[in-house]
Amino acid sequence: AQVKAMAAIQQDTPLIFEYAGEVKGTNEVAVQSRVSGSVVDKYIHGGEQVSAGQALYRIDGGNYISALNQAKATLAQSQAQLSNAQQDLSRYTQLINSDAISDQTYTNQQQTVAAYQAVVEANVAQVNKAQKDYDDTIVRAPIDGRLDVNDVATGVYATAGSTTLVTLGTVNPVYVQFSISENEYLKF
Repeated sequence: AQVKAMAAIQQDTPLIFEYAGEVKGTNEVAVQSRVSGSVVDKYIHGGEQVSAGQALYRIDGGNYISALNQAKATLAQSQAQLSNAQQDLSRYTQLINSDAISDQTYTNQQQTVAAYQAVVEANVAQVNKAQKDYDDTIVRAPIDGRLDVNDVATGVYATAGSTTLVTLGTVNPVYVQFSISENEYLKF
């Protein structure tokens, strides 16, 4: 029987594979609020390009401004008590030099001033925390990038650290995420 034969040649052959994939930015962030509350203002629209630090949402800050005002009032009260105790210590210093009061009374007043100083420092920390919470009612973009089209609407209740308001990702460069089987992977 007659057999047809061909000469074998060696050359590169392009292989083409097609997969369904999803385009993603190299840096993608789920933007969440640091404080809980209802979204009262939305400064962006899904799909927009934003820059780092740009305001995206505003959370209802009524409770946070109240807490800040209360912390400031408590600080003012403790500063007044400290000032009064320092004035008494100043008077006691003059009296102790002339032996008009006991050492115990003077030492007690020194400790009272130290205690009030500690209270003032604790209240300063409370004011700083309350101010930070109030500042966090404005949700800002952590990076430059493009917003996802799926974002929350005004009126949604955002829980601190768990409600994703919008996803933000970089657009240059991007990558494509897709799945292949283990057999196809082993071929490659």
